[in-house]
Amino acid sequence: MSNLRQKLLLGLILGGVIFLNGCFLQNMQAKKYDESGKQALDKGRYEDALEQYRTIVYAYPKSEYFANARKAARRCENELVAKKYFDKAESLYEQKEFACAAIFLDEIINNYPNTSNVLEAKKKSAEYKVEQKAKELFLLAERFFDEDNFWRANNYYKKIVAEYPDSVLRKEAELKSLKCKDKIREYEKYSAAKKKKLAAEKKRREEEERRKAKLDFTKRLNLKVK
Repeated sequence: MSNLRQKLLLGLILGGVIFLNGCFLQNMQAKKYDESGKQALDKGRYEDALEQYRTIVYAYPKSEYFANARKAARRCENELVAKKYFDKAESLYEQKEFACAAIFLDEIINNYPNTSNVLEAKKKSAEYKVEQKAKELFLLAERFFDEDNFWRANNYYKKIVAEYPDSVLRKEAELKSLKCKDKIREYEKYSAAKKKKLAAEKKRREEEERRKAKLDFTKRLNLKVK
């Protein structure tokens, strides 16, 4: 019985040593990945950091770095998703799709508020929403321009310049406003020439009517004399 107890005790001690040794080795290995992960994270290299932290999570779950690695990995994943949305928003902005761009930025603001670019996302979201308002006016102006209603089109182009001076559409609105003014001058010139022509035609008809009236009067007068 005494021998059995000794064997059990020895087994427990041996198991404890093996367990502690295993934990020690896991901690040693995990520490290297943790340090590499922190360096990558500090430099904003989230993909590299994620790879390091995932290694700890999957390969060294018994290490003391496991809990922090799981948390850091989640942070890296959020940063990568937020960056994807941010880049998509920037691409849509370049295409002047301001409303859609703002939607992607709002996704960051609402669902990834702790990511590194959330402040920039808030700033740009507000800017893009203002740009969308300018775009709506611009599209309205374009519609009137295509309908040859240059007066109303010019009013909207000037409204963009006055109310949205920082808009990326301002320069284009200014150029289109100048085109409207040229078209209006052309119309006014054409209208003036047409009025002049109509006035000349009216004067010619009046003179012709007076000549005919005078001729008729002379004929009637001659008939009476005869």
